[in-house]
Amino acid sequence: MKIKKSILVSFLSKISLQSDSSIVEAVFDFQDDGVHVKAMTPDNIVMVNGFLRASVFENYAVLGEVGFQEIPSIINIVKTFSEDVEISINGNISDFKEKDRGVALEILDVSIMQKGKEIKGLELDETVLIESKKLNTLISDMTSNNKGEFNVKFTTGNNVMGVSNTVGKYKFRDTFRELDCKEGTNATFGVPLANAIKNLTDEIAVSLKTNFPIKIVETTADSTITIVVAPRVENTNVIEVPAPKIETPKVNTQQVADDSIKAEVGVEVEVPKETPVATAKVDDDLDEIVPIVE
Repeated sequence: MKIKKSILVSFLSKISLQSDSSIVEAVFDFQDDGVHVKAMTPDNIVMVNGFLRASVFENYAVLGEVGFQEIPSIINIVKTFSEDVEISINGNISDFKEKDRGVALEILDVSIMQKGKEIKGLELDETVLIESKKLNTLISDMTSNNKGEFNVKFTTGNNVMGVSNTVGKYKFRDTFRELDCKEGTNATFGVPLANAIKNLTDEIAVSLKTNFPIKIVETTADSTITIVVAPRVENTNVIEVPAPKIETPKVNTQQVADDSIKAEVGVEVEVPKETPVATAKVDDDLDEIVPIVE
């Protein structure tokens, strides 16, 4: 089966994220309607569902589940092709080629691969339509700060959604209009969000709920990409932990031959002791996917 190079590269780039936490391997399920991919980053922060329509292929074949590996490398290789890409599976070998030039790569056993989940049952409060280019430009500006200082905060008001960063030297902000948007939703995300959406190219639907994962859906004529990113919840509490009770020692002294100190036998002298307080600092940084009902 054959597909345009630009469509294949775009789809693979969107589902693999191409970042420090790229999705390197995934199960591609060639069904009647097209190719379905469900994957998750190794750190469990980002979940991706991708759907590439059968109509974008010539001579599309229903292959069932195929385990592709080294997805970023496949992208880089296919980018060097000058024509459409022909894909075939022979036994445990996948082949990508244009005319006489191509590359073969062993496929993985899907029975031992980690499979992502289907994103469903995630009920969020607000959804805003945004041009991905505009949001990516804003987030790119925010990354001019140190990566260690990066965050992006989404806040909803009546008919608007604000996007800003609250850390770093430079504080950027922008506002997106949405008539059905209501006031009161706040959620903050870290670098994984910036990496997850940077390859998106069309209008996206951004769905939010306070301190809940963000869901981003991009639908084009060729594909549908759904991305869920865990929030960054910063909650710093200082908890005072009382130290074990220390009994005040009592000293039974005898007469001390000292001109300045005299203590009589049998007199109980209390030795003052400071009772220390142990302090533990709890810094909660939630960076895991909230469970999704299947």
